[in-house]
Parts: sequence; C-alpha cells; structure tokens
Amino acid sequence: MLLLNHKMAATDAWENGLVMELLKPVNFMEQVDSRVKVMAAMPNKVLQDTKSLIKQLIKKLSETPTMKS
Repeated sequence: MLLLNHKMAATDAWENGLVMELLKPVNFMEQVDSRVKVMAAMPNKVLQDTKSLIKQLIKKLSETPTMKS
C-alpha cells in the first residue's frame, strides 16, 4: 500500500490489523500526549530493545522468499 500510494480509511486499517488503535479527533493531542508520557517514563533499554526487535523482524520478513504467481 505504501509503495503504491494507496489510501485507506483508518477504520479499514484497524479492521485489517494494520493499526492497534484509533484515536478520536476530538481530543487527539491529549491522547497522543498521554502515550508519549508513558513511553518517556520507560527505561531507555526497553525502548532500544523494542526497536531492535522490530528491526530484526523487518529484516527477517524482507529476506523471506515471496510466492510467485
């Protein structure tokens, strides 16, 4: 979708498992701020390890052969 510049509604992205949560526009910044505060309170090592795991998964997925039609 990203490579082809396809647009998708937020609800469709949520229903297809591409996002974990939808934020309400009414108090969007307050919701973002509360999540940022939670992350800021985490030890740096937790965030670094999480980022590393995500990078490893992306690398593994990019190395996985795709099915040809």
